[in-house]
Amino acid sequence: MRSNVQNIEGSLLALARDCCRIPDAKGVRTLFGLTALGLLGNHFNIELYFGVNFLFGGIATMIAIRITGPLWGALAGLVIGSYTLFLWGHPYAFVIFGLEAFTVGIVTSFLKKEWFVLADLGFWLLVGMPLVAVFYFYQLGLPEMSVLLIALKQSVNGIFNVVFANLLVQITPLLRLTTPSGEDPVGATWSMRSSINNIISAFIILPLLISMAMSSQGKKDEILENINLQALLVANDVAHQIGIVLNSNLSFLQSQIEIFFTDRKQDRLRSNVGDWVTGAMSGLINIAIHDAKGKILFSHLEMRPGASEYLEMLLPGPEEPALLSVFHSDNITDEPHFTAVAALSNGRRLVASFSAKIFKAMNIDNGPNKVAYVELLDGNGNSVLSRGNFAIDKFILEAGSHQLKLIDSGLPPMVHARNSFWTRSSSVFVNSGWQVKVVLPMTDAIDLLQKDYIEKLATVPDLIG
Repeated sequence: MRSNVQNIEGSLLALARDCCRIPDAKGVRTLFGLTALGLLGNHFNIELYFGVNFLFGGIATMIAIRITGPLWGALAGLVIGSYTLFLWGHPYAFVIFGLEAFTVGIVTSFLKKEWFVLADLGFWLLVGMPLVAVFYFYQLGLPEMSVLLIALKQSVNGIFNVVFANLLVQITPLLRLTTPSGEDPVGATWSMRSSINNIISAFIILPLLISMAMSSQGKKDEILENINLQALLVANDVAHQIGIVLNSNLSFLQSQIEIFFTDRKQDRLRSNVGDWVTGAMSGLINIAIHDAKGKILFSHLEMRPGASEYLEMLLPGPEEPALLSVFHSDNITDEPHFTAVAALSNGRRLVASFSAKIFKAMNIDNGPNKVAYVELLDGNGNSVLSRGNFAIDKFILEAGSHQLKLIDSGLPPMVHARNSFWTRSSSVFVNSGWQVKVVLPMTDAIDLLQKDYIEKLATVPDLIG
């Protein structure tokens, strides 16, 4: 009993001595050097996932604790960990990494210096992972799967850094070079078992992490390619539906014109057009018939202004219908509307103006692909039709990608990724310049990536154990 009390007293005295020790000039240089290396280690990180980075600055933090004690080592760790404020945009990782450094330093002052891995593992199990759950779930509002991924990543990252810090201290003369003159290096001797464990752990973790980073990047590319294909298929499907709607309406008008456009039946055609506009063909505004030279042969209701600007499109050309730019208002209607040009017999052209009402029966709302937004754009980028409650003006297209990200959201990268969308476009008619743009949420893709990373990270503690 008395010996236990003496051991505790001795550990407390050693802890107080370590905490109160003022580094000499060599120690100060060592701290500055390790802090600089730690910041570089955090800068040159490996991004496993959107905002999930494997950091190496903790290696320098753990070496600083070994050399200068828990207090100064923890202070160096705080400076090194401050890089996460810039990297992830929140202070929670900074707080957790600072606590990790101080806790490991305090615990190993009572235990053998070679028990750093055990102390770090205990920190993550008892303190670090619960804090991740509190900060990331309750403060940042991340879903449970994202919180689990971050907790696993940070714990594996911390253990990795401790193992490699131990290995560097063990196989290099770092302790002897940085210990003040006249003092014996603390923890410079290692048991054979500890040395073997450090070496084996290091040579298990490093290849595993390299393999994980490579396979995870491949999985990320695969999942992003999948959502890209989904978006493209939806865009093609919507463009096909729009083409069917336009062609069916134009085909109906073409057939009726061929029947009724004669000298004796033009009044009947005019009456029919009036009926179509008011009911049978919702969205039709007016039609006109031009001869091969562009002369107007028939018009009802009143001819929409502006058609003469496109005279060259009314002359003989491709048999595929041509779609002209949208007019947002004129003397016919205040609704956005557009003009379609289609071929008739004897070189004549049908010129029909429509509003977006002709697309109202289309099934392009949210379905199994969870389409967030659909927009039909004319050749000048004017919106003809849009479906979905999506503020597209608040997003920006990431360079070299089809990913839409919030503009200056200030959110952490993972939250940013979960709130992002994927967009693709498809042409309505090949020569029209008109396009359909679809927007799909990336939530499901992000969840698949997270599940893949969680499965990989969960194997690391088992292998180390």
